[in-house]
Amino acid sequence: GILTKIDCATLGLLVGQMGATRQTINDVIDYNVGIKTFHKLNAQINKGDVLFKIYAKTKEQALQLKDKFVACYTISN
Repeated sequence: GILTKIDCATLGLLVGQMGATRQTINDVIDYNVGIKTFHKLNAQINKGDVLFKIYAKTKEQALQLKDKFVACYTISN
């Protein structure tokens, strides 16, 4: 299929939930968390292609948010 949409706003919020942004002025930013994307819009996506990699504080955190990250991508035929 073709990668037709990436919900960047939601991706940003999810990364923020992992600690990459401040919720209050006293919060410390965790520079070790984030997401790396591997495809741009309109890219050809094949079954088994990796769309992104989550850099989380823990494996549990990554697994907890994985489906929400996946939902940010729309692949059309």
